[in-house]
Amino acid sequence: MKICFMTSAVLMMPSVSLAYVSSSTVRRHQKPRTAVEMQMSDRGNMDTNLSKSRRYVLVSSILSSAVVLLPATNAFAERSLSTVTESYNRYVPRMVKGFRYLADEMPGQIDGGDFNNIISEITAEKGSRISAMKGTMKIFATAFSDSVLTQSTRELQLATLKVSNELDNVVTALKAGDKEKALEAQSQAVFYAQVYSELANTLLPRTLEPIQGPSGTGKRFREVDNSINGAF
Repeated sequence: MKICFMTSAVLMMPSVSLAYVSSSTVRRHQKPRTAVEMQMSDRGNMDTNLSKSRRYVLVSSILSSAVVLLPATNAFAERSLSTVTESYNRYVPRMVKGFRYLADEMPGQIDGGDFNNIISEITAEKGSRISAMKGTMKIFATAFSDSVLTQSTRELQLATLKVSNELDNVVTALKAGDKEKALEAQSQAVFYAQVYSELANTLLPRTLEPIQGPSGTGKRFREVDNSINGAF
């Protein structure tokens, strides 16, 4: 900033000097000013000086504000890191347990005709692995936003909603005795849960381990979708 001000001052000096010479030259051919004219000129100089002093105060205020805001930015970064870390330790373990059940156990239960246990697992409001998974996915998504929801949080929330909708489809298919549709809905639920985990991993600080999604920490099936938004 200091260099910018000095450069501006240097660039302005020639124009000021030329203006002064020009006015002096003109004044040689002008008649003497009256008292009223001199008074008006003095008043104009006072206004100019006042305007300059106001500019100096404004620049000083801007610089002071910038200095004051720097610690606040650092504090915000530290608070965000702390919030994400705390949420990760509290919610991710239960989320991963739900992922494992969804991807590893549920298909076998569907094939084995264990419909009632699956329906109870999915529809339970609390106390089941699936209910814990859905609840923690919803809460953890907000760890990446402060007072305003970020685009990443909205995408995580949308992925959570898609997982929940597909699980509802699993229940509907099981009640109708349709294993094929139940397995299809279960596969879609796995897909959207994987979308969630991979997006969350791109937002995590390096100090935290990547979230193990239903399909691990690998990339999603690119032949199905190439972008987060395209998945929805």
